[in-house]
Amino acid sequence: MIYNSNPSIITSVYRKKTFTGLLTNYFSFTPMMYKLGLIRTLVDRVYKINNSWVGFHKDVQKLIFLLRKNCFPSSVIDRIISRHLAKSYNPSPTHNATLNSGNPSSHYFKLPYVGRFSDIAQTKLRHLLKRYCRPDLDIKLVFNTFKLRNLFSVKDSVPPGLRSRVVYKFSCAGCNAGYIGETTRHICTRVREHLLSDKTSHIYKHLQSSKACLDSCGTECFTILDSAASKYKIKIKEALHIKWDKPILNQQLKHLELSLSF
Repeated sequence: MIYNSNPSIITSVYRKKTFTGLLTNYFSFTPMMYKLGLIRTLVDRVYKINNSWVGFHKDVQKLIFLLRKNCFPSSVIDRIISRHLAKSYNPSPTHNATLNSGNPSSHYFKLPYVGRFSDIAQTKLRHLLKRYCRPDLDIKLVFNTFKLRNLFSVKDSVPPGLRSRVVYKFSCAGCNAGYIGETTRHICTRVREHLLSDKTSHIYKHLQSSKACLDSCGTECFTILDSAASKYKIKIKEALHIKWDKPILNQQLKHLELSLSF
């Protein structure tokens, strides 16, 4: 947030009204380095955004209150804040040299986090790396935490009729004629247009030309073949499915030429 306080501008941390204050809980099943890293990141953010000590003090007090609500001990919070301020005032020469030179030999390895056994494994691995690897080789171990989404989706599944950006296929129940199309809207909307209102649709024209086909066809004749994240990709997938299936009712006025080599 920026305040115009003549003759200077004051900056401070801004949070939306919808901010809930929910952070990683101190007692969550997460590596301790992640919890401490969270505090360092938030303190560093407050330090860099504020351009006055008054604003920095106010935001730090808010941050302490926020961390305490997420069960972080006051001793841990105070220790990290003190260390951050000490480093800001007296940056170590070794740290500055590392930032300036960089380390091209850094390698990262993922390990599953399984509580204290992961900490034991990390200690032993670091000992082995220090003993058998070159001194200039910087190997960092990163813990991969297990989340609920690894077990099941935390979001409700989208009903088939409300899916969008899909490639669909129509198979006539009366004569087995086929059509492949794409839509970026809800598939149920496009199906309804094909059956009832879109007079330019090849499906609509086909059904209107044969009463037997019209009486036997409904929404169950449509199936979803594919989906994509963008309109461009969905059009490419439509062209591929048309090329592969060659449906009778696909009389495209324009098409995308694809040079395929498998």
